[in-house]
Amino acid sequence: MRINGLLAVLTASPAEFGEWHYFISIFGPPSPDEPWGWQLDGHHLNINCLVLGDDMVLTPTFMGSGAMS
Repeated sequence: MRINGLLAVLTASPAEFGEWHYFISIFGPPSPDEPWGWQLDGHHLNINCLVLGDDMVLTPTFMGSGAMS
C-alpha cells in the first residue's frame, strides 16, 4: 500500500494511485448458512473471499508490486 503512495507522488496522479486508494465490496448479506463474500481491491492488491457456513476461501488473490526503474 505504501508503494502506491509513492507511485501517486512520482506520477502526480493521486486520483489513480495512493496508499489508501482501495475499495471494499460485499456480495450478498452475511449469513451463517447462505453463501456470501467480500472483495478488497486496489492497485497491486486484490483479495476475494467466499464464505459458506464454516468454510472460507481466499481465491483468487493477488498481492504484488513491480520494480520501479
